[in-house]
Amino acid sequence: MYTLYIVSGLLALVASKPCDPVGSEHSELLLSLNKKLLRSLEDQETPPNPSVHLSLRLSTHHNLGKESDHLNALKTDLHNDIESSLANSQPVVGLLALYTLALKASCYDLNTLTFTVNQRSETLLTHLKRQMALEKEHITFSHRPLTNYYQYSLGVLALCVSGVRVNSHVSKKLIGAVDNGHIKHGDSDCIGKCDQGYPGASPNSDSVFLQLKHISSHWLPPIRFSIGDFMEMMLNPCFICLSLDTFAMAGMALQCLKESDTQVQDASLDKALGIIKQKLLDSRRADGHIGNEFSTGLAVQALLAMGRQVQECSTSMEAMRSDVRKGTYLNPMAMSQTLPALQQKTYLQVKGKQCRNEDDNLVLETRKPVMVLQSNTKVALKLEVVKSHGAPDVYSVDVPTGTSLVYALELLQKKNIGFTFEKETSLWGPFLSVVNGERARQTDRRYWRLSSDGNALSQGIKDFKIETAQQITIENTSY
Repeated sequence: MYTLYIVSGLLALVASKPCDPVGSEHSELLLSLNKKLLRSLEDQETPPNPSVHLSLRLSTHHNLGKESDHLNALKTDLHNDIESSLANSQPVVGLLALYTLALKASCYDLNTLTFTVNQRSETLLTHLKRQMALEKEHITFSHRPLTNYYQYSLGVLALCVSGVRVNSHVSKKLIGAVDNGHIKHGDSDCIGKCDQGYPGASPNSDSVFLQLKHISSHWLPPIRFSIGDFMEMMLNPCFICLSLDTFAMAGMALQCLKESDTQVQDASLDKALGIIKQKLLDSRRADGHIGNEFSTGLAVQALLAMGRQVQECSTSMEAMRSDVRKGTYLNPMAMSQTLPALQQKTYLQVKGKQCRNEDDNLVLETRKPVMVLQSNTKVALKLEVVKSHGAPDVYSVDVPTGTSLVYALELLQKKNIGFTFEKETSLWGPFLSVVNGERARQTDRRYWRLSSDGNALSQGIKDFKIETAQQITIENTSY
């Protein structure tokens, strides 16, 4: 009995242990996430990621050599992809904006960077302004951007932090979208995050996943799809109705406009910022997350940018630290949006970024090769495919415990019993594009929704592991 009292007392002390934001445990936690994000650059199968670069450059600690190498990769591989997309008249505003932010975070002279399209060479910022003008015109006639409001907000933010005056008609379209409730289901970056098995999603997150899909021939599938389709699906992935990620990005973009000397201040801008701030605050959960684990980072960044105090010991900060401890953030994109928030930094700080006297002590320890042994224990996996028309198809396969979902799908496909699938690569990892010969097209406002025993997946098809017997449902769904 006394032992029980002692244990209970100890548990109470642990539970009530005060937050120590300056303690060694806190510092080591942030350093571990920083190193994990830096190590992601070593993955040769992953294309250079501007979001990862942006986060590393905003960080307190640096490995300038690795960051320089990654910047060069962005300026070659990613640059060529964007140039190809521009040459094919594909909407690419989100990727252009992220590229701009990554370069700006490295203090790169944006006026020296050009794209050659139809034998005409123009600067990156000229192309970004033109892309934003096209998006704005599409809103005028179709009441939605060519891509989505997440990318549109990124474009406004990138122009603003680069010191470019944003056309008032462009900014008013974003303000109007917030004020009139046009930022909603289908306008952000989440489809793959939750339902399609994209890494970084959750059944409770929001927005349509805006896929900043890289577009080079070696990253694209054999059949080339419209970059507009892919751009609607890749910066973030997850799918709900409030579009928290879009609100967060719009908040940072509009706050930048508010702080800019060249912008006309008016009541509509302040009203839009107030709406965004309230949306984010109303989305706080009891456990501290804003939306879910994968939307909290951007939401905290937005609140910080808009002047809201988010204390180190707040529930939202502690929720993200808890996620880091648990290993929730496996995907580089998720880490890249969370690390700045944990360091109380935001994308707005790119505007005043100075690359002088930077810490260069972030060193990665040498890793020993790890041999992964496949489990001898197998579990039964039932797969249901629901196409847009017709009766569902049901398949069964036994897979080793701990198998990734994508590997399980490959095993099933090899059985030659009628199941086939195709996957594509995004900044968030692989995602399903074609199942049993049917494509879920973004242009048709459809996507492949994935669930396990009725619960939407919260990890990508590469990250989700089959640990127990279950039913996976793949459904062609409209939104």
